[in-house]
Amino acid sequence: MSCCGRRPKSCTGRAQLLEAKLKAAAKRAEDRAGQLKENVEAKVKELESQAATASGEAKAKIEQRIEADRADYQRRAGQLKQAWEATKQAYIPGARTSPGG
Repeated sequence: MSCCGRRPKSCTGRAQLLEAKLKAAAKRAEDRAGQLKENVEAKVKELESQAATASGEAKAKIEQRIEADRADYQRRAGQLKQAWEATKQAYIPGARTSPGG
């Protein structure tokens, strides 16, 4: 018996399954982070082109929207990073890499 109450061979298989699931989760997180960044960049680019032709109050509102979108991106990216860090700590003690970096 091993520390998990099973034969060592079944523990190895279970560990491999967990590792595969973790890698898949990391890939999904990395893909989601990239998708989020692309969406925000496209949205900001569109808003910047609108702001370039706007004036006065309309331009100010568009610029506020740009800042709000950037802040929302930072918040959501931070949440993804926190979730990834928590996952690493739960499944890979001592792991140091994060999705996308």
